[in-house]
Amino acid sequence: TRLTFARGADESPVWSPDGNHIVFSSERHGGQRNLYWTRSDGGGPAVRLTNSPDAHRARSFTPDGRHLLYAQVNPPNHTDLWTLTLDGAHGDRPTVSASEPFLQTPFDEDSATVSPDGRWVAYESTESGRRDVYVRPFAGPSGKSAVSTNGGSRPVWSRAKPQLLYLTDEGIMVVDYTAPGQIFNPGKPRVWLKKSVLDFDLAADGRRCIIMQEEIPSEPGPRQFTVLLNFFGELRRR
Repeated sequence: TRLTFARGADESPVWSPDGNHIVFSSERHGGQRNLYWTRSDGGGPAVRLTNSPDAHRARSFTPDGRHLLYAQVNPPNHTDLWTLTLDGAHGDRPTVSASEPFLQTPFDEDSATVSPDGRWVAYESTESGRRDVYVRPFAGPSGKSAVSTNGGSRPVWSRAKPQLLYLTDEGIMVVDYTAPGQIFNPGKPRVWLKKSVLDFDLAADGRRCIIMQEEIPSEPGPRQFTVLLNFFGELRRR
């Protein structure tokens, strides 16, 4: 079901926790893509949340739906993570009460996702010289834990068990973790799905996933012609 019809590209949709609304990025009013809020059933107009000369991409809500993590692209290509605090987040016309930086460094940070309990944020960063996955608290004392050991991107939390999944060139990796108090302890990454994947998401049961993969064109083979002899005689026999 098509949800948006305005001019310009609409992308990066994120469900609100209650499933009644969607936040997405749009360039419908010209300039860079900013954040908009709309009903998930298509009823009513989209409400603009941000008005910035920098591009914004929605990433993840906290479980209460009040805070939204988003990526802000600063010229020329530098990406930081910000939080948006919404008043009236369960209604059709929320207002922004605060917009604050969550993580600003000389590197690129993106693909932020909040853990199911709202305590942690997993994200990808280029601070190691390549894209790797890290976890840090959503609130409280700062500090990060490295999750990936050989590159990684697109982290996804399991809602069924204490696991974090992410993408590598090998496929989808999974890491078991413990998180007592303010300490996040990731285990050793292991292969969860050995397949070339562009993007993915995990079902609530933690056992199934939906993946996006690049279509590989089939190799052109030799053409074959078949000649049927005595066609009409065979047709009459049948």
